[in-house]
Amino acid sequence: GLEKFMDIIARQSGLQPDCVVVTCTVRALKMHGGLGRIVAGRALPQELLEENLPALDKGAANMMWAVGIVRHFGVPVVVAINRFDDDTEAEIALLKKKALEAGAVGCATSKAFADGGSGATELAELVKHAASGPKDFRLLYPDDASIKEKIHTVATLLYNADGVSYGPQANRQIQNY
Repeated sequence: GLEKFMDIIARQSGLQPDCVVVTCTVRALKMHGGLGRIVAGRALPQELLEENLPALDKGAANMMWAVGIVRHFGVPVVVAINRFDDDTEAEIALLKKKALEAGAVGCATSKAFADGGSGATELAELVKHAASGPKDFRLLYPDDASIKEKIHTVATLLYNADGVSYGPQANRQIQNY
């Protein structure tokens, strides 16, 4: 959604975001680090509910990549950790450290889902601070870039592709556009 908003909506509307919030959970990042498998209708795997800093550290790369994507657009980024009761202080501290290493303005926990507005006060203050700070909004490619140039830029810069190749049908479709 971010790339679509930045490259299409912001480009066409002239709107420029003041801040972007990347949201994560300790549980999800542990899964990205190789733990557990969530199955609809079943209880969460126990290993996602127990502290595991190595798995979280490994999975935090996903959050850090998302922060890096936002930074390509020159917009301040804040990381929000939707906090659950079984998240430990060490896990929260690790994610806050990783968010700052990735270039986020800051990282705050949120319990808005459980506590309403009062559970998001720390996050709201951080977003307010980040949104009032400097930004250098930029698009990834110029309007007059070719379709293939645009695809190559997005694929390599945002999604870490080595390059892009096209089959005959894709080339025909691009030619039609």
